[in-house]
Amino acid sequence: MTDYAKALGARLRAIRQQQGLSLHGVEEKSNEKWKAVVVGSYERDRPLSEASTIPSGWYTDPRIFELERQTVFARSWHLACRSAQVAAPGQFVSLELAGEPLVIVRGQDAVIRGFFNVCRHHAAAVVTAEEGSASSLRCPSRRCRISQPSRSS
Repeated sequence: MTDYAKALGARLRAIRQQQGLSLHGVEEKSNEKWKAVVVGSYERDRPLSEASTIPSGWYTDPRIFELERQTVFARSWHLACRSAQVAAPGQFVSLELAGEPLVIVRGQDAVIRGFFNVCRHHAAAVVTAEEGSASSLRCPSRRCRISQPSRSS
């Protein structure tokens, strides 16, 4: 561990202790302070020779995941599926990306579209299979149709 990493760890521990923050069981108000500490501790211009890895607990900390979900995943494009998986009209792929349920479908007009895989009426998953083909997507509880644009529309 570099001297910088040791100093950063000590600084974070001191701030957490001073503000009554801990790595486990923080309340929401403290959690916002903790996020500010984490983000504020990043020094973009630090020389590579003083670089270190993040604390191992950050790889599994749900607060770090939530912070990454908001600041990384929500602000950039991500691969959801290959176009070959939805090659024909009606083919779909369902997945979860950054905690959000999604369905990717090729419409009857041959355009690939992505939607939240949640029925507006009952918050049920519209598609439950990982991959498949359907002439239309339907809400499982009310059976209302979620139309796919056709060639003529």
